[in-house]
Amino acid sequence: MAITIRKDLWQVIVMAGVVMQIVALQGVMGVNAQDLTAHQIVFSIIAFIVGVIICFFGYRLFKTILFLVGFVIAGGIVYVALVENTDLHIWAITGIAIAAGILGGLLLICLFWLGLFLLGALGGFVLAVYIQSMRSGGLIRHEVGKWVFIGGLALVGGILALLFQKFIIILFISFGGAFAALIAVDVWAGGELSEQ
Repeated sequence: MAITIRKDLWQVIVMAGVVMQIVALQGVMGVNAQDLTAHQIVFSIIAFIVGVIICFFGYRLFKTILFLVGFVIAGGIVYVALVENTDLHIWAITGIAIAAGILGGLLLICLFWLGLFLLGALGGFVLAVYIQSMRSGGLIRHEVGKWVFIGGLALVGGILALLFQKFIIILFISFGGAFAALIAVDVWAGGELSEQ
């Protein structure tokens, strides 16, 4: 147990060092960090820290991650629906979205199989977005084809998570955490991945 924790901490330190070098090199190459808004800075710091923690310690924190998946899905859907369809003040919308996110997270913990499916679907979604972002403007340029591809991989990810629980959980959690950390680096480096 102690050896595993030391190994994981060593991997986190190495990854953080590599990411800091990439960010520093991008700064030398002309990307100006002063062009970032406060929201982008906060988002990138949180995404990097949470991404690294999920990437290396995700399976040990599975119930917490399951809660966060429910929180993000339910809170995100409610937030977007309220912003698009109501004239409520932003603080009211945020409060309602947070309450819906907490209920969604608790629901996924109680409904383990649904949570497992959604976690796999989220992993498939992240994989689809990663594949789509391999080329500037996306590999699939047609809008309907792009969403069919992303939805199809999300469905496959959900089904695979139900069939091969431990392997898929470890794979998708580590891949999703690394993706979140790389999105943060991409924001700082001024790349195109966060714009896909």
